[in-house]
Amino acid sequence: MFVPHSVAMRRRGFEPDPEAGFMKNRWVEIGHKKADIALIRKKKDNELRIHAMNRHADKIITILGKFTKIAAINFRLNKMMAKFRQHRIAPKPRFAYGEETWGDTLEVDEAHSAALRADYVARMAVITEEHRIITEKRLAEEKRIEDEKRAAEEKRLAYEARLLAMSETELNDYNARAIEEIHAYGDDVTSWVEFMRDIRAKRVVAQVTVAEIEQVWKEMVPVVLHDKQASAPVRRLAGPPSAQPARRLAGPPSARAPNAFAAFVDSDSDSD
Repeated sequence: MFVPHSVAMRRRGFEPDPEAGFMKNRWVEIGHKKADIALIRKKKDNELRIHAMNRHADKIITILGKFTKIAAINFRLNKMMAKFRQHRIAPKPRFAYGEETWGDTLEVDEAHSAALRADYVARMAVITEEHRIITEKRLAEEKRIEDEKRAAEEKRLAYEARLLAMSETELNDYNARAIEEIHAYGDDVTSWVEFMRDIRAKRVVAQVTVAEIEQVWKEMVPVVLHDKQASAPVRRLAGPPSAQPARRLAGPPSARAPNAFAAFVDSDSDSD
């Protein structure tokens, strides 16, 4: 089948360029015609020119901003110096021209800053006090809860100790009375039965421990005293006190003991 050359070239991605020169291939890729290339080049040139103009404008604005800043500083400085010279040459009242001085402005700023600082300190003091009160209440509540838990635990341990110290007959009687009271109030005895089961298990453990301790004490070797010195013999006098010979003390009366028990000082017996 015959396919025209133009159709085949368009299928391949080419298009005719009417501005192609003499003896030049008039079929070029799509978008590569002279008019398209010129349009793209022109657009790029415009973008470069606009970018250059913007850079130039930014440079001018920066220079003018620096100049304006320096001019404003010089203007204010000259104005301040003129007022200073004027007040120095001929002192006049502070508000002679209806304007405030730098000192007035500084005083107002300092007063405002002091007021803000005082308000901040007052608010922080209130916040700190509220935080302290809240913390104290929380700590007191935690301490109260801990004390209640500790008291409940001590009461529970004391109650269990009392049950463990009971004899088997007393424990059975107490258990029967407790079950009767629970039935009288119409409550469930499951928790009480479980509690008594734990108590009986603890009683068994305690009995085993006591038996082991008693066995250990029975098997221990009798204790032997470290000091093997025999006690001194005691001399005892037979007969009634009236038949015993009187003991006479040697020495003058002034050398004797002043009390009635001085006679027993020289005695070599523990009991007469």
